[in-house]
Amino acid sequence: AYHHREVQLFMVDNCIEDWQIAFTWDRIALVMMELLICSVHPFPGNFVFEWTPNSVNGDHVAPTADVSIDVILSMFMFLRLYLIGRVMLLHSRLFTDASSRSIGALNRINFNARFVLKTLMTICP
Repeated sequence: AYHHREVQLFMVDNCIEDWQIAFTWDRIALVMMELLICSVHPFPGNFVFEWTPNSVNGDHVAPTADVSIDVILSMFMFLRLYLIGRVMLLHSRLFTDASSRSIGALNRINFNARFVLKTLMTICP
C-alpha cells in the first residue's frame, strides 16, 4: 500500500497518466528488496544444526554446539528496522499537515524520513 500511494503521488506531482512510467527499475528493486526482507521469518518448530566454531590455534579441538535456526533468521529480521523511519514519516505532523505540505511543495522540499528526523531533532533536541 505504501509503494502504491508513493507511485500515485509521483504521478500527480509530475502529471503522468500511466503508472508504468512512474515505476522505474530503482523503484522495482526497492519493492523486491522490501519483499525479500519482510519474507524472512522463523519457521514453526525446533530446527537445530550443529555448529563448530573455528579455533585460534590448530591443535585445540573446538566443542560443537546445537544452535537453533531461529537465531540466524532473527538476525536477518533486524533488517526490518528501516520500517521505524517509515512509520515516523507517515505519522509525523509535518507529513500529514496540509499547510506544511503546501509550503514544502512551493519550496520543492522532499518530505522523506531523513527530512522528518532532522526536523524533529531541531525541534526536540
